[in-house]
Amino acid sequence: MISSNNSFLKLILIISLFVFFLYPFKISFNLDIKNSLDHTYVNYSFLLFVLYKIIIDKKINVSDNYINFDLIFFTCIFLYSSAEDIINNQHDIFLKRIVRYCIFMSLFLCTLCSIGNKEINYLKYGLVILAIIFSFQKMLIIIDVYDISKTINWKHYIGTQRTGFIYVTAFWIIYLDFNKLFNHKNNNKYIVIKNIILAIVIFGAFTTYSRSTFLGFLSTYIIYISLKNIFSFKLIILLVTFFLFFYVSLQLVFFDFNPLVALHELFNLEKNTSFGYRLFVWKKIILSTYENIITGSGFFGVSQIMTVGSGSAHSQYFDILYRVGVVGFILYFITIIRMLKFYLKNDLSLFLGLFSMLVIGFFHETIKLPHGTVIAAFLLGYAVNKKKYNK
Repeated sequence: MISSNNSFLKLILIISLFVFFLYPFKISFNLDIKNSLDHTYVNYSFLLFVLYKIIIDKKINVSDNYINFDLIFFTCIFLYSSAEDIINNQHDIFLKRIVRYCIFMSLFLCTLCSIGNKEINYLKYGLVILAIIFSFQKMLIIIDVYDISKTINWKHYIGTQRTGFIYVTAFWIIYLDFNKLFNHKNNNKYIVIKNIILAIVIFGAFTTYSRSTFLGFLSTYIIYISLKNIFSFKLIILLVTFFLFFYVSLQLVFFDFNPLVALHELFNLEKNTSFGYRLFVWKKIILSTYENIITGSGFFGVSQIMTVGSGSAHSQYFDILYRVGVVGFILYFITIIRMLKFYLKNDLSLFLGLFSMLVIGFFHETIKLPHGTVIAAFLLGYAVNKKKYNK
């Protein structure tokens, strides 16, 4: 009995540790270009776990050849950019570059230690618990600020674009892996608990007020249907195509809809609109990267080229493109695609979670954020270790 209790307490402690690794702590170091607090995410504490695993295992694992090439190439970018800093006597920039290089490379560090089934299960528990915590935090805020006598801008109080993929991943873990994680057979009691947790997570996702989160849910649901029931998938595609055709036909016949004008308006939006500002930022990134195709900015963020608005790339893809150039961008996302292929074969819930990160990544940073890095790092470490074990 004592041994059993100790094991349970140890499990709770480790899961709590993973929740801590995932929690998005923010610190304001200075003002951003809008003269507002910058709210930088700083929780890279999971690196201590990597160090602990290396010490316990008494070895550093050798990754597969592709990951090794990634590590060498990105390090070469760092060395080349750092040499320019030293030659130009820009020692303050050199120190900042070291920090950004270490943060960028943290994605690959879990490949250097043994990440197995236990660590992945701890990650799943942590994601579910974190999504529940976020949801209850939002409930408390709603209770605290709700006033029926006035209209409340809920997006201002509880909306966020930075945690949507947490909810989507947690949803699929609960939906697909609940029985396995809690080691029980289907019965009414556990079905009720599962549905309550799903409802809490969906509530949290809804209150992000983020269109990218909704798109992440929709895209992963379509992928899930296509994998599980090809007939239903074809039926959904057929119905969506029919309604789109019907809608466009009505617009053409009764409202003088001009597709060319619509496309022109779409790609000529004002900078004060959400998508228009993104196009403005992405154009600046493309022009800047064109001047440094191989090295990019040498791991610096897009705030270097921004004089107005946010210092964010508003896209995981454009953020990577700016930091490491075209070749680094290709290498980085080949790594992500290899992860997708692995989890499609081995773990559907994590595949859908990772896929949602890539979808949301079109419009926001995901893997770049510390809580996104934790997820991607453990997934990459497990995939590399599993492939080596299978060989």
